[in-house]
Amino acid sequence: MGNICMHGPGGNYQSSGENGEPWLFSTPSPKGKWGGGSPRGFSPRGKNLFNDMDYDDGGVYVEGSNITGSILRIITEKGKPEAIKLWATVEGGLLKYFGAKPRNYDERPIGYANLDGSTMSEVDGMVGFAEVTIDAKKIFTITITEPGIEESLTFGFAKELQAQNWRNVLKQAIRGKSFPPVYLDHGKRKGGEASSVTNSLKETAEFPSKTGSMKKKAVGKKKVLYRTWKERYFKLQAGELRYYKDKSFKTSTLKGTVDLSTCPGKAVVTGSPEKITVTIPLPKNLSLICNCKTEVEAIDWMDLINESIVTARSLKKRASNASGRVKRRSVIVNDTGDDHTAPPQVPKWDKSKDTVATLSKALGSHFLFNTAPDFGKLLDSLQPLEAQAGDCVIWEGDAGDKFYILESGLCSVVKNSTVLSFQQTEGTAFGELALIHGAPRAASIRAIAPCKLWYVDRATFRHVLNEMENGLRETQKTFLRKISLFSELSDVVIMKIAEAMKTVEFKDGENIIKQGDAGEDFFMIKSGNVTVTQKIKGGVEKVLTKSTTGDYFGELALMKNTPRQANVIATGPVECFTLDRANFNEVLGPLEDVLNLHKGIHIMKKVKMLAENLSEQEMEQIARKLERKLYSDGERIIKQGDHGEHFFMIERGTVTISIDNTEVGSLTDSSDTPYFGEMALMSDDTRVASVIADGSVQIAYLTRNEFQALLGPMKDIIQREAQKRQDSNNILGNTIGRLGRAISNATSSARGASSRSSASSKGSNSNSNKIPFSALVEKRILGTGTFGTVKLMQDGRDGKGYAMKILRKQKIINMKQVPNVYSEREMMEVLDYPLILRLAGTYQDSNSLYMLLDLVPGGELWALLHGEEKCLPTTSVGGLAPDHAKFYAANVLATLEHMHAKNVAYRDLKPENLVLDAEGYLKVIDLGFAKLIAPGEKSNTLCGTPEYLAPELVLSKGHSHAVDVWALGILIFELLTNDTPFEAEDATVMFSKISNPKPHLKKAMPKGIDKKSRKIIEKILDVNPVMRLGCKKKGMSEMWADPWFDGFTEDLISRKALNAPYVPPLSGPLDVFNFDDFEDDNVSSEDLETFSYSGPSEPFRQWGNKV
Repeated sequence: MGNICMHGPGGNYQSSGENGEPWLFSTPSPKGKWGGGSPRGFSPRGKNLFNDMDYDDGGVYVEGSNITGSILRIITEKGKPEAIKLWATVEGGLLKYFGAKPRNYDERPIGYANLDGSTMSEVDGMVGFAEVTIDAKKIFTITITEPGIEESLTFGFAKELQAQNWRNVLKQAIRGKSFPPVYLDHGKRKGGEASSVTNSLKETAEFPSKTGSMKKKAVGKKKVLYRTWKERYFKLQAGELRYYKDKSFKTSTLKGTVDLSTCPGKAVVTGSPEKITVTIPLPKNLSLICNCKTEVEAIDWMDLINESIVTARSLKKRASNASGRVKRRSVIVNDTGDDHTAPPQVPKWDKSKDTVATLSKALGSHFLFNTAPDFGKLLDSLQPLEAQAGDCVIWEGDAGDKFYILESGLCSVVKNSTVLSFQQTEGTAFGELALIHGAPRAASIRAIAPCKLWYVDRATFRHVLNEMENGLRETQKTFLRKISLFSELSDVVIMKIAEAMKTVEFKDGENIIKQGDAGEDFFMIKSGNVTVTQKIKGGVEKVLTKSTTGDYFGELALMKNTPRQANVIATGPVECFTLDRANFNEVLGPLEDVLNLHKGIHIMKKVKMLAENLSEQEMEQIARKLERKLYSDGERIIKQGDHGEHFFMIERGTVTISIDNTEVGSLTDSSDTPYFGEMALMSDDTRVASVIADGSVQIAYLTRNEFQALLGPMKDIIQREAQKRQDSNNILGNTIGRLGRAISNATSSARGASSRSSASSKGSNSNSNKIPFSALVEKRILGTGTFGTVKLMQDGRDGKGYAMKILRKQKIINMKQVPNVYSEREMMEVLDYPLILRLAGTYQDSNSLYMLLDLVPGGELWALLHGEEKCLPTTSVGGLAPDHAKFYAANVLATLEHMHAKNVAYRDLKPENLVLDAEGYLKVIDLGFAKLIAPGEKSNTLCGTPEYLAPELVLSKGHSHAVDVWALGILIFELLTNDTPFEAEDATVMFSKISNPKPHLKKAMPKGIDKKSRKIIEKILDVNPVMRLGCKKKGMSEMWADPWFDGFTEDLISRKALNAPYVPPLSGPLDVFNFDDFEDDNVSSEDLETFSYSGPSEPFRQWGNKV
């Protein structure tokens, strides 16, 4: 047909060829005329945009070709027709419409009319268009009625010729003709559906596309098969490279097809500036060589072909492994709502009582919200949205960030172009996964009647939920601080008490406490009023007092089991925070012990020598060893001239101090310095004064020998801390901003909390002695991770092998991961432990960051569990033998204990991140999500692997180190069963199970699993973080003491004193047989994509070592 030039609203259109050739917009839409008009999104209800329409900006139809341009959507508002200007195109069997002219091919339309099987309006017995008048202007309309949609879709045109052209195209589409898309650009674009082309892949994926002419020839290994260059027209699409005789790209002119999933390697560009070629490796030692006109064109072809090769291989591998477990490469990374993120502005949207009732019911029945403190702020944040029939609220495959509740109307659910029988009806909610992370939408939700919806985006949701949770905790802490018993407890302990509390509601007249009953529970009134009564002689009930919000009662029940002395009765509806003695004792221990412990810590913090040199954990160790004695009035506690052995603290009462029998002062439990004899911890010098009890005095004391048995000589501690502070400054001096301060503080607060050998070392995990980058020789690719590639490197000087982690700067910037990258480096420098991967050096160039790591050659624990070759025997329930599972779990437990002692939460535990060393022990790798979380604080960053996420992460609550303990429970389950307990094909179902784990864990537990294994998994996988085994009063030591870990200790693991169940057979220092073959690995196209970075250097300035 030749080239045809037409005019439309965006300037010129042109089409070359038939059947699939794209329309190309050559100029942008004039601003203020059409392109700057209607907002992108849903139809602007209530606003008539018709008056601004240029009558000539509709599409022009040409026989055999497609059509695109502006049209009017006719809707009825209050019985009156209104016209909303849209941009539309016919693609396949759909009439797609946009709020404005799309900027690129990937842009999603507002909605569509499904033309296949539909009917058009009839006028005078024939298919045609009706005339309506809007604002005194005549509009020609076409009405489309499709099966399954309640309301017909009516479109209008300003001129009859435009209506005729659109009618002719629509009529052909209704009869079954599939029109090609109207492309908006002719360069790189994403698209392509593997099932629509000739290869065997049956999945939809994002492939690059490109068309153009090149000269080609094919060659063999030893001879040229085709010696002459032939001009061909190439089309790269959906994982295939097709070449045609001419640029019509008709099927009849197709000369050949290359299935890129079969290519044994990557395309390369070679040649001189005069003759640039792209060489594509083919099976059977063949190559396809294409000659390009320019180097830029050749590189563009090479990049797009290589991206297609990797994507096609990935899909083929995934299809072949569909029935087996694949590696969990995908992780959730979402910084929205993190501690350092500025909170979004949350406007309040007014709602009627009926609307509030509908929304409350929908939220209350949903797993993400039914544990929220209240719905008030969340209801306020929901924003209104209206959709017309045909509009798509959600598009399948899009990365969503909004959750919707349908107040009125009806929506269909469309998946893989199939309308499902299930529909979204009034009062239902959908899109909840978007509040957890930006997962691709699993289906499209399309209005089939006018709909009124309410929505909240992820950032607002997480901010509001965090605000509600923080508000609840602050309320609880305020209430607890009012109780005199708790006055000296630390914020950390107060927070633990708050987290262990439950909320209970009482009706008017209901007994909260009944006189004479055994006291087990302590109550604080969250809202409402109560009356306190007591039965006296003769059975008369006397009102003692009335209490209201903020008051508390029954606190003595936490200390002893005594009968209740009064009744407490609800006066109207009452909501209380409650805590029972059993849970209190489990989380913190007996209250009396807790009070004594924290009283001792409180006094020790006033001793300058101790406060400056001991960590919180070390003070707690000392406080647990304190002995107590009650002195009577006049009794001498120490005598002047005696050798000092004891350090004393006054817990209750007053003492007098005398020198040479002359009183020189006194100390009380409320003094600024309620202690004496502290120098006895340093030496046995003689006492310079006598101390005598003035009245009854309670003293807590500790001997020097007991102190040294716990922590070593005080002089050594002081010297050690001075050295550590210097080392900390040297290591962390270049750390950026808040991260550096946090690490320095955590290092200080955690000193001495792990093994002495680690604490006294001088940072052996530091990379201060870096290997020159020029000395490293690349050997092969070992694999890929979330943000880059890992390569095997060898030090050319001594032959030692290393793994080089390469992180693309542009991807780091795109995914806002700069803080995480620095954090990973700093974590590896701070965490010095035999079972944590060591960092040997860091480097950077213009495009990438490099981390040189010790090579851990034994392969991933994942391969040991799920690989084809079974290196260890399995049990009837599918997993490892319990003794083998215990060994690997003990490796992880020891590592997590070390991390948590330094206030580090790992947050990405899974078999893929645990690698076997040459001795068969595990090393933890990939510290990208590790974070310092101080005791009593929480993080709001959502990150991790979906199957391993703890409930508090799924429910967008703040989290602590307890998420690692939960993940250890999941790992133990997977070690024993070869599966995870809450796995489901539908992510929503999986997250729902995680949020309410108890019944689902019971159902998932195999019958053949032994009792000890079942018990420890159940004790770890508690929905309440403070009730998990390993998170209670004794910490990780309680888990080591569990019968399941009999025979394992941290000392045995850290010294590698036990024989590993499996020792990988290695032939030498560069043996990487246990790593996946990269060519066959399941990777995405982005894993190999080289990002050139041209942004500012400032984000990476502190990385150092440019190469």
